[in-house]
Amino acid sequence: MGEDVLKAGMKAYFEKFALKNTELADFMGCFQEAAKIKNLDLDLDSWMQSWLQTSGINTLTPQITVKDGKYIVSIN
Repeated sequence: MGEDVLKAGMKAYFEKFALKNTELADFMGCFQEAAKIKNLDLDLDSWMQSWLQTSGINTLTPQITVKDGKYIVSIN
């Protein structure tokens, strides 16, 4: 998601829903909109389902590659 999208999503959420009751979909929707503005294609619905609404242990797998002398780290 990145720091820019995180900050923009939080700002939008607090501005739009100040002093109101909300649901998880409202919160995640603000991040989805912030990502669209930054031209990022994020599937937050699938992430939300697997990480927040499914029981069990989540497993992260780091992958490190080198491209043009730079390290690229991704987590699956």
